[in-house]
Amino acid sequence: MPPRAQPWTESFAVRSYEITPHGRASLQTLCKYCQEAAGNHAQALGLSRDAMLDRGLAWVLMRLRLQIQRYPEWGHTVRVETWPSGVDSLYATRAFLLRDGNAAPLARGTSAWAVIDVERRRPVRIPDDVYAIEPPDRPRPLDFATRRVHAMEQVDRARRFDVRFSDLDVNQHVNNVRYVEWALEAAPREMLLTQQPTEIDIQFRAETGLGETVAAQLQQGADRLLHRLQRTRDDKTVAQATTQWAELDG
Repeated sequence: MPPRAQPWTESFAVRSYEITPHGRASLQTLCKYCQEAAGNHAQALGLSRDAMLDRGLAWVLMRLRLQIQRYPEWGHTVRVETWPSGVDSLYATRAFLLRDGNAAPLARGTSAWAVIDVERRRPVRIPDDVYAIEPPDRPRPLDFATRRVHAMEQVDRARRFDVRFSDLDVNQHVNNVRYVEWALEAAPREMLLTQQPTEIDIQFRAETGLGETVAAQLQQGADRLLHRLQRTRDDKTVAQATTQWAELDG
């Protein structure tokens, strides 16, 4: 019988440098917690970054959807529970549940990961040992609502960001969470001051490196914002997202 993966739980304390001017953890902070817990669980399952690199492979986050019920405040504890939730030919999915120190719900999410050939920088079939891991016998807390993230049709607002050394991950490409940050920064000032995102669905499509420039573009809709992050040297879309927002709750 293949091994059944057990959910992984990890706790994080919200630091002063992880909060917004509203005194709560930022959306990108919650994304970082998910990313960290996912990496640590992969290591516990024998599928760490180093173990994959030994085979010339690497994990790449392709899509993340996160719904936030409530943002934790400075000093509060966030417990991230994560587990593998399925595999198809090119993607392995992973679920997330975020709770506070009293086990009250904060957020829930789902993600899709590809395995790439490091030398060719192209996706490959999910390895057999990943297929062999049986997901926990529990429902997914969230699915992707659409097959793809909705594409923009027009640009209502835009900001540009130069890629700095501090934006890079260990693969020397812009970290996924930085794309989340740049997408949000394109939102109108009044929205940033009076509202908070309650959902993000972001798809990662290409890499950017040191010294490049990324244009964070935004289309304002009736019930959501559409985002596109574009590499300016060739107009390549490196990520696209949708976000939903709500008034601050006190």
